[in-house]
Amino acid sequence: MRCARCREDNREGRRFCSRCGAALSVVCASCGFVNEASDAFCGGCARAVQGAAAGAPGPGASHAPVAPAPEPTLPRLGAAVVEGQRRQVTVLFADLKGYTPMAERLGEEAVYQLMGRVYELMTAVVHRHEGTVQELTGDGILALFGAPVALEDAPLRACRAALEIQQRMDALGAEIEAARGMRPRARIGIHTGPVVVGTVGGDSRMEFKAVGDTVNLAARLESLAEPGSVFVSEATWRLVESSAEATSLGERDIKGKAEPQRLYRLDRVEAHATRFDTSVRRGLGPLVGRREELEALTRCWREAGAGALRIAHVVGEAGIGKSRLVHELRQQLEGESALILEGHCTADGAGTSFLPFSESTASPGARTSRRDDPAVSGGPTG
Repeated sequence: MRCARCREDNREGRRFCSRCGAALSVVCASCGFVNEASDAFCGGCARAVQGAAAGAPGPGASHAPVAPAPEPTLPRLGAAVVEGQRRQVTVLFADLKGYTPMAERLGEEAVYQLMGRVYELMTAVVHRHEGTVQELTGDGILALFGAPVALEDAPLRACRAALEIQQRMDALGAEIEAARGMRPRARIGIHTGPVVVGTVGGDSRMEFKAVGDTVNLAARLESLAEPGSVFVSEATWRLVESSAEATSLGERDIKGKAEPQRLYRLDRVEAHATRFDTSVRRGLGPLVGRREELEALTRCWREAGAGALRIAHVVGEAGIGKSRLVHELRQQLEGESALILEGHCTADGAGTSFLPFSESTASPGARTSRRDDPAVSGGPTG
């Protein structure tokens, strides 16, 4: 941990510089925001800062015990300073429509309480989908999916988070309307593209930032979005279209862009869509090089049908063809009296115990089972 005053490198865990005695900054374990040592709550996501020095006492002063911070939802950044890195990320902007007249009507105290609930709601949803809240704006949030923690399906996570935010805002808006006579509604913009991420600022203050045209376009989409809707760019839509539904809005002229941009209003996202489902819809090529493995699975099925207990565990590297192999077995079982149950481990369901079993469903076309029917469990592991 580097001292902002004398630039001395201190070991992790120190709260004051070993050379000059200055209070050291604290990196938020949840969002990577660099806080002052005296900050009790993070300036990037409003969570309690672990290791913050309450009141920033000087060296040698006594310290009251500090309660441990909540368990972070994202890994802790390894260093206070992160060099600029080029990343492909999905940026989500969300804000409230009509914030200024609402603030004028309700007053500062009421708006402060209202925005506290809105920030808490939006931040919780983003963290649940493993995104990072980079900034709390005056009336919303800026969130990143894919940085600082890389995600395989960042665009899909961002879309799911956006729709969940709108769903929760509907419930919160109805509650606030009943109490205040005004209904806050959110609008959200999402865009995917390259950015440069890293810590920016000077010795006195540093922040983890994503910089680039991708952030600007996401902000433009949010300003164009209708209240209660989610607008996504064509770049994002192309990455999620196999697992989502949207309404094309045609091309729009956007300030700062030389060419019109095609926009979409996101309507829904499939709950448990997988990458292999996308491949099936697009069409599969012939199966090559898996004859022995397919014969082994078929043999297990026949032996199970004869009354023997058989369990087949299909294991392999990502993309090697595990799902395709089970798909081919299911194709061979078409027309047979078999109960085929499918369960999938989804990336955003990591916190749910026994998810593939609790939400398993019968495959389309599966026949009604008899008591003596063997069962095939789809969705191989590995």
